[in-house]
Amino acid sequence: MEQIVFLSVNYHEQEFNRVWDLGVVTFPQANKNFEDVSRINLVVEVDGGDEHYPIGAFDVTLQSMSGLYETTFDASGGEWYTAGRMIINNVPPLNYHVTVEPNATVEPGDPFNLLVNQDFIDLSTADTDLRYPEEFNTIVDTVAFVWRNELQIEVDWPMTLEMQYFNTDLDSLFGFYVLPQNEWCEVDIKAFEDYSFEPFNRKTYLTEFDITITDEVGTQGETEISIVDTTNYTYQFAPYLPNLIAGGDRPYQNILEITVYDNDLNRYATQTDWGNYRRCKTTGNHICNHFTGNTFSDSA
Repeated sequence: MEQIVFLSVNYHEQEFNRVWDLGVVTFPQANKNFEDVSRINLVVEVDGGDEHYPIGAFDVTLQSMSGLYETTFDASGGEWYTAGRMIINNVPPLNYHVTVEPNATVEPGDPFNLLVNQDFIDLSTADTDLRYPEEFNTIVDTVAFVWRNELQIEVDWPMTLEMQYFNTDLDSLFGFYVLPQNEWCEVDIKAFEDYSFEPFNRKTYLTEFDITITDEVGTQGETEISIVDTTNYTYQFAPYLPNLIAGGDRPYQNILEITVYDNDLNRYATQTDWGNYRRCKTTGNHICNHFTGNTFSDSA
């Protein structure tokens, strides 16, 4: 009895474009092609830090693992300025390399110069397998690229202190605070990443980091602290005596050096406030020394 043969594809509930009616098969068949017409929607996010701030506009390239399919979506189709993402509809269900590249011509551009930032380049390609979604024609996956800006340190001196300057042509390089000797002062210490660009002021403050303080202004020497579940540490110190014995050529100069460490990413940032004592007031036989401080920063 002769049988009529219909040829179709059944693969993970995907939909194909045809069923071949081969009729009565009396010889080998070839060149029977099927097009997978199933489609899915993909979200590609590119943002900065744990709070996922937008950091620019990006072109998105999808390349199948086999290399047989590749397409690029221009950054103009994304929601980069407001949401830091692009929603790509009607994507064939393949196994992909997903690559993002900064596009300075689309708002907000490339405010962090990520096109030549090696840390970003190293993370700019990710893999995602879209072949087996639970449901088609929906958003079935999100590919997230999270870039971390460099670690910075913030040392906030009391607002009651006014910045003073030496009378030189380089005033801006020599700002300092005047602190009465033996009177307690507090500074607030934070570690953060900066994701600000016009008109936004955006920072992510770390909630877990270590601090090393070298205090030659007061009497506490070196202090080490571990910060957990908070963004701020308050350090108290009081300017003490000049180092007349071991101070060398600068017996009246002392430093308050603060370093914050992010052990998870093996990085640090340092700020050094230095100054020297000077006589500010004489009453009878009493001489009041004050501390003047300057600030320098370093990070890695």
